[in-house]
Amino acid sequence: MEGEQTSENRTMGLGRLWRLVSQTQRVFVEGECPVRAASLAYHLLLSLFPLLLFLIFVGSNVLSAQGTRQALDRYLDEVIPAAANSVRIVVDQTLEARSAIGLIGGVLLLWSSSAVFISLSTALNVIWNAAPRPFWRRRILAIVTVLIIGSLFIVSMWFSTLASWPWQGMLTTLGRWLSRGLDLIVTVLLLGLMYRLLPNRIVPWRAAFAGAFLAGMLWQIGKVLFGWFLTSGLPNYGLVYGSLTSVVILMLWTYLSGLIILLGAAFGSVLEKEILESVA
Repeated sequence: MEGEQTSENRTMGLGRLWRLVSQTQRVFVEGECPVRAASLAYHLLLSLFPLLLFLIFVGSNVLSAQGTRQALDRYLDEVIPAAANSVRIVVDQTLEARSAIGLIGGVLLLWSSSAVFISLSTALNVIWNAAPRPFWRRRILAIVTVLIIGSLFIVSMWFSTLASWPWQGMLTTLGRWLSRGLDLIVTVLLLGLMYRLLPNRIVPWRAAFAGAFLAGMLWQIGKVLFGWFLTSGLPNYGLVYGSLTSVVILMLWTYLSGLIILLGAAFGSVLEKEILESVA
């Protein structure tokens, strides 16, 4: 009797899992997420350097420390494969000239870097079946999102520096795992907040962070696979794009990241419906 009940529960669990997967795929396709991910990649490319410049402008005193700067370099290598050197040059130039960036410059950087979150908000409204916000509300929310990212960025860089210290020469491996774990936590937290705040409706915390956890795990796996793909010798973009190779690779990675973010949002949207149906 217990064996039959266990088998029945396993079958029901597999059926629910398959339903979640199939409905997530349906929402992902019907929401035209591949097209919206391309739009998101375009806006991210335009907003990336203003965003980095704003983050460094805000936390320049922290980022000037050697240990924290090394953590930033490692973070760029992981987050932006093959284009980190180009980004690092901009970071160096900004740190050298940060005294020339005044309050007005910081505000302009904040405004420019928020464009990508307007695009993301539009895509999330489609996935969660929410009406679009007025322009000024979208812009204010995007600016608030940038400020939240700035706070998480500075905190994560500080903790990454602590995790990278080889205390007593024995915790180097532990420090690497702590850094990776912190990276995952910050990614899930950031995505969960975006899934919760950017759609123009109330998204349950459980659905938002379930989608964020899925997207965070896929993004961590995607970084490893994309890095292996670039170093495997399979692609040879330099023969086709020449000096634009780093830009093309950056666009490709941002497009894949956009797909992962929207896939997590689609999963969260489906899970919300499952939760409502189970309560009803």
